[in-house]
Amino acid sequence: MLSKLPFRCSLILALVILSQCLRGQSNLENTNSEYTITKRLLSVEDGLASHEVFCGVQDNAGFLWFGTRNGLNRYDGKTCLLFTRQRNKLQDNKVVQLAKDNADNLFIEYGSTGFQLTTNGKVDVMNVTTQAVTTLTASFPNMPFKEQDVYWLSNDGTDEINFLTAYPFRLWKYSSKNGFKLRYEIKDWSRTDSLPFVDFHSTGPFCMFAQGKALLKIFNQSTQYLVSKDTVIAFTQKDALKSLPIGFNNQHDLLITYATAAVPDTFNVGTITHKGSSEFPANAKEFNADSIQGKYWYQVANSRNGTSCILYNATDGLYLWNENAFLKVVAKPELKAFENLFLYQLFSDNLGNLWLCTSLGVFQLTIEKNRFTQYFTSKQQYIESNSQARGIYADDSGEVVANIWTHIFAQQNGKMQNIADDEIKYALVNHHATLYCGGYNLFHYNEKENKLIKLPGGAGSEIWSMFSLNDSLLLLGRTNGFSLFNSNSRHFDSVPPSPTNAPEAKFVYRFFKSNDDSLWAVAENGLYKIITVNGKWSMVNRQSSFINGLSLLDACQDTRGIFWLATNGEGLYRWDRKNDSVRQFNVTSGLPSDVVYRIEQDDYGNLWISSDYGLIRFNLSTFSVNTYTTANGISHNEFNRTSSFRAGDGRSFFGGLDGINAFYPGDFIAD
Repeated sequence: MLSKLPFRCSLILALVILSQCLRGQSNLENTNSEYTITKRLLSVEDGLASHEVFCGVQDNAGFLWFGTRNGLNRYDGKTCLLFTRQRNKLQDNKVVQLAKDNADNLFIEYGSTGFQLTTNGKVDVMNVTTQAVTTLTASFPNMPFKEQDVYWLSNDGTDEINFLTAYPFRLWKYSSKNGFKLRYEIKDWSRTDSLPFVDFHSTGPFCMFAQGKALLKIFNQSTQYLVSKDTVIAFTQKDALKSLPIGFNNQHDLLITYATAAVPDTFNVGTITHKGSSEFPANAKEFNADSIQGKYWYQVANSRNGTSCILYNATDGLYLWNENAFLKVVAKPELKAFENLFLYQLFSDNLGNLWLCTSLGVFQLTIEKNRFTQYFTSKQQYIESNSQARGIYADDSGEVVANIWTHIFAQQNGKMQNIADDEIKYALVNHHATLYCGGYNLFHYNEKENKLIKLPGGAGSEIWSMFSLNDSLLLLGRTNGFSLFNSNSRHFDSVPPSPTNAPEAKFVYRFFKSNDDSLWAVAENGLYKIITVNGKWSMVNRQSSFINGLSLLDACQDTRGIFWLATNGEGLYRWDRKNDSVRQFNVTSGLPSDVVYRIEQDDYGNLWISSDYGLIRFNLSTFSVNTYTTANGISHNEFNRTSSFRAGDGRSFFGGLDGINAFYPGDFIAD
């Protein structure tokens, strides 16, 4: 059951041609990587009666209802049903406010013609099940006020509906169980000199209703009233040129952003506490509102739960505030005529989506905690301009280390360090409690002292992969063949192929152990098995007409003994080595690309596969595919060869053209 909320807006609406608005599946580049933002814009192209959508609410059956300039729409997620004066005997077509009760009734308030958001004293009641429509007067012949005196109505996050009536100015609470109850009468508004140049019919949107409370306001310098179930707090902002409610913090204090005559071009933040005291300005950082300060806000739309709002700056964008985040959700370049946008109402649905009613249509916004954690991206570090990642290592203490082009970066407990030399770094491994990284040379990285030490005698072709064979021997996979490093003697040795005339491995990207504890190497030109004969290490190329024709980038063996091969240009192969059967999965099978770089298995029957267009979750039983892109919170859609790691706690890490993305596969089970 969803709440919808009226929201403060300008009194006069500019005449705007809205036909050129940009429809949005596009995702804004979000500077806060802890959250993902998905959005779309619904407008007349989707069946709405008008670009101008004043209000919305979700009924108990899940349907969304939108009030527009040209009628009432019911939206089921795909199609819109239209209700009008001509078709359904509504009193009018300009629907400016909606509210619902817990008996399947929809209360519909209408506005006067023209471009002012002004109510006209007409209210209908529709049964959303039967779609029968009657006037408010006919539905409640004994109600304690006249229909024509109602100038605003709203839900407030509870089962009650708030009615504002004029002369005298009163707040009424209605529920299907208790009927109409007078909550408060505002006596000083009724004086003839109290409302200079103000038409009260246009002031309903200045009020805020949330958490069972009502903020009653008629213009900026008038006395405002914060009415809750048990208390009424009166306050004034006599020096405020403009004052907009933000919402409530977790202490139930009301937050207000405002501009004064002394500082008219930027807004500050103040509070009205739940105990009645005021603080203007307040310490905005305590409730994550410090980013609101210093900007000019044209309008604000509040959610019905009162814990979030959308703020509009005509020269910049739309921002979401809550106590956990302050995010830009729509940038000005995303919408034509953005500078003429008007916000009317914000409400959420039963699935947690936000719906913002505006003069351009309805924005559907989904704000979620990002399940991916980013490391060493171009937004997180400015030391290395080329932020593409290769080797990755993470331990149980929370330390994450990665090769970022010519640098090594390390991060733990929010603290980051780095060091570099002239070589591009590829492989990274923990060998006998020591970190080693490979470029053309082999390096020892001392993370405690943040020192990088080149080991003499190891120069050669690039080191793409490494594997710790035992306490002393480190196996190196290079662009051309293999070599061994003895960490005790500090000597390097070559590892010959077997037989000696066998083709040399090219670009050795990975070492992995199969279920029988055999050690395999993945090279671009085939699979190699590492063996020892009379104490000597050698490499045996596993000849296969099928494998020999592939350009391999990675491989692994699952718990059932099946080999999975990642290729450069042919997608993913399932290879049953016992019967030599093969099955290919590519873009026709649902993969986003046929270039797949790296594979990591999880504990839930999936392979996680990086590609040059997104991160793939591939189910081993159903072969179903889920693809995650920047829209889902990763830092870049293109990943890299040799860049992945699975940590001891089950976390997976994948590196790409902009840093590293880490995640717990268990967080994606519901997908």
